[in-house]
Amino acid sequence: MIPYKVKEIKNLEDVKREYKTFSPDLLEEKKVKEFIEEEFNILLEDEIEKLCYDAIDMDVAAKCRCAYFGITVRVLGKSEACDLYKVTEKQFDYHIRRRREEWEGYCVAVLNELNRVAEAKGVYDWLWAVDHINDQMIKWGWDTNDINTLIKRMIKAGYNPWALTADTAGEFIYRLPGHGFYEVTLENGKGSFNAYDPTGKREEQYRRRLQKKEQAQIVYE
Repeated sequence: MIPYKVKEIKNLEDVKREYKTFSPDLLEEKKVKEFIEEEFNILLEDEIEKLCYDAIDMDVAAKCRCAYFGITVRVLGKSEACDLYKVTEKQFDYHIRRRREEWEGYCVAVLNELNRVAEAKGVYDWLWAVDHINDQMIKWGWDTNDINTLIKRMIKAGYNPWALTADTAGEFIYRLPGHGFYEVTLENGKGSFNAYDPTGKREEQYRRRLQKKEQAQIVYE
């Protein structure tokens, strides 16, 4: 499986280093936008969790600012946010009257940074997913000319060819009628595994080797 380095991706320059095929136009692709949204939601949850941890040593005003951020991004309700950051609603109301403009600027800055990182990670996800599905299809024995057709069949059958955490190509191919798998018995005879052979040639070679081995044993005996 191709190494998945999304944790190392912080900006678009990081993406360019990993994939020479990167283009800013990718940011407008529908699937890329979906990946960006997923990455943004992950980053937002992480930011809320980080603020919750950091708020332990903050003063009341700073804790109220953290609560305001949670409310602004609609992750938390007012009561829930105040409980999470250990402030009363009365304290929150007092500080928001004095600091709303400052806090709004803070929220915008944090969200802009999260969006910037999410864009980079989302584009990386897409490029990696395309790379991954092609790599898997080729390893399963499919010709590069047939990959697009197979991807369309996967989507029609309800499989996600762009999955980041599973070999959906293998799962789909395994369920195809006449998928071309054959059983290989281990040398010690204590187990077996399924090998993929879309052309049938590998199975034929395997059967011949078994036959020669059996014949050799008969001669020896």
